[in-house]
Amino acid sequence: MNKREEGLMLDVVLGIVGAVLAGGFFRAIGIAGVGGLTIGSLAVAAIGAVMLLGILHMIKGAVIRA
Repeated sequence: MNKREEGLMLDVVLGIVGAVLAGGFFRAIGIAGVGGLTIGSLAVAAIGAVMLLGILHMIKGAVIRA
């Protein structure tokens, strides 16, 4: 997600936070398969991580351009 190769640790931390948030969200809305080390859990974690990283990088890019 980080095309300028800066802030690798920030990306890792944000990816983990996004994965946890997505897991909690999917569990709250009742989607089965979230928990443990399963394909469904990995997919939810990846979706959450990519979404949070994408949103934050878009915000960061918009702030830099302004």
